[in-house]
Amino acid sequence: MVVTAEDGVLPPDTRINVRYGSNQAGEPYVVGQKTSGQSVFCEALSNAPGDAGAGGAGADGPETPVEVRALSCRLFTQGPAEVDVTATGYEPIKGFPLSLAKDDRCQVEYEVELARQLADAGT
Repeated sequence: MVVTAEDGVLPPDTRINVRYGSNQAGEPYVVGQKTSGQSVFCEALSNAPGDAGAGGAGADGPETPVEVRALSCRLFTQGPAEVDVTATGYEPIKGFPLSLAKDDRCQVEYEVELARQLADAGT
């Protein structure tokens, strides 16, 4: 599964939660988190050369923040799942279905794109 944003850069508070099988509470992941889940393994993809994470300390100085362009997640749910995605400034995605086709049980690719929140014209 790949999560992207309509404007190209994911906010630093982008959060996913994958619900599957007997884990209906879900397995969460937040951008920048070191993956240590049971079934959800995500990697933040940036535009920095040679960098797959959300920043790194160089030999010459402190950690340099980079823009996260996408989350690439491998899910080992052994069956259908649903994902929720939230991020500041974007419409939340609730219960996006991740189903399995009969012929492709090992590698099923999904693209999930966050859409910008519309400005509230009334209040």
